[in-house]
Amino acid sequence: MAKPDFDPSDAVEFWICQQAGLAICESVQRGMKSRAFTHGYYAPMEDASLGHPPLHRRRLGDDAVASDAQ
Repeated sequence: MAKPDFDPSDAVEFWICQQAGLAICESVQRGMKSRAFTHGYYAPMEDASLGHPPLHRRRLGDDAVASDAQ
Protein backbone atom coordinates (compact mmCIF):
# COMPACT_ATOMS: atom_id res chain seq x y z
CA MET A 1 0.00 0.00 0.00
CA ALA A 2 2.96 2.29 0.47
CA LYS A 3 3.91 2.07 -3.22
CA PRO A 4 3.04 5.18 -5.23
CA ASP A 5 1.30 3.10 -7.94
CA PHE A 6 -0.91 1.17 -5.49
CA ASP A 7 -4.52 1.15 -6.69
CA PRO A 8 -7.08 -0.40 -4.33
CA SER A 9 -10.02 0.12 -6.72
CA ASP A 10 -10.39 -3.59 -7.55
CA ALA A 11 -10.58 -4.48 -3.85
CA VAL A 12 -13.05 -1.66 -3.21
CA GLU A 13 -15.26 -2.79 -6.12
CA PHE A 14 -15.17 -6.38 -4.83
CA TRP A 15 -16.09 -5.21 -1.32
CA ILE A 16 -19.06 -3.23 -2.66
CA CYS A 17 -20.24 -6.26 -4.65
CA GLN A 18 -19.80 -8.50 -1.61
CA GLN A 19 -21.93 -6.17 0.52
CA ALA A 20 -24.75 -6.43 -2.04
CA GLY A 21 -24.46 -10.22 -2.01
CA LEU A 22 -24.57 -10.34 1.77
CA ALA A 23 -27.71 -8.20 1.79
CA ILE A 24 -29.38 -10.61 -0.64
CA CYS A 25 -28.39 -13.64 1.47
CA GLU A 26 -29.69 -11.99 4.65
CA SER A 27 -32.99 -11.25 2.92
CA VAL A 28 -33.34 -14.86 1.77
CA GLN A 29 -32.62 -16.12 5.28
CA ARG A 30 -35.33 -13.86 6.71
CA GLY A 31 -37.77 -15.22 4.13
CA MET A 32 -36.93 -18.81 5.02
CA LYS A 33 -37.90 -18.14 8.63
CA SER A 34 -41.46 -17.40 7.50
CA ARG A 35 -44.12 -19.95 8.45
CA ALA A 36 -45.30 -19.75 4.83
CA PHE A 37 -41.97 -21.05 3.51
CA THR A 38 -42.05 -24.78 2.72
CA HIS A 39 -39.21 -25.30 0.27
CA GLY A 40 -37.28 -23.65 -2.49
CA TYR A 41 -35.96 -24.68 -5.88
CA TYR A 42 -32.73 -24.42 -7.79
CA ALA A 43 -32.62 -22.44 -11.02
CA PRO A 44 -30.77 -24.10 -13.91
CA MET A 45 -27.78 -21.81 -13.35
CA GLU A 46 -27.44 -23.22 -9.81
CA ASP A 47 -26.85 -26.84 -10.90
CA ALA A 48 -23.40 -26.77 -9.32
CA SER A 49 -25.08 -26.08 -5.96
CA LEU A 50 -27.20 -29.23 -6.06
CA GLY A 51 -24.42 -31.31 -4.54
CA HIS A 52 -24.31 -29.32 -1.30
CA PRO A 53 -27.51 -30.52 0.48
CA PRO A 54 -26.56 -34.25 0.29
CA LEU A 55 -23.07 -33.41 1.53
CA HIS A 56 -24.50 -31.52 4.50
CA ARG A 57 -26.93 -34.34 5.26
CA ARG A 58 -24.10 -36.87 5.28
CA ARG A 59 -22.10 -34.70 7.67
CA LEU A 60 -25.09 -34.05 9.94
CA GLY A 61 -26.02 -37.72 10.16
CA ASP A 62 -29.17 -39.83 9.82
CA ASP A 63 -31.33 -37.50 11.95
CA ALA A 64 -30.92 -34.69 9.42
CA VAL A 65 -31.86 -37.00 6.54
CA ALA A 66 -34.96 -38.22 8.37
CA SER A 67 -36.13 -34.73 9.29
CA ASP A 68 -35.43 -33.48 5.76
CA ALA A 69 -37.69 -36.16 4.25
CA GLN A 70 -40.71 -34.86 6.17
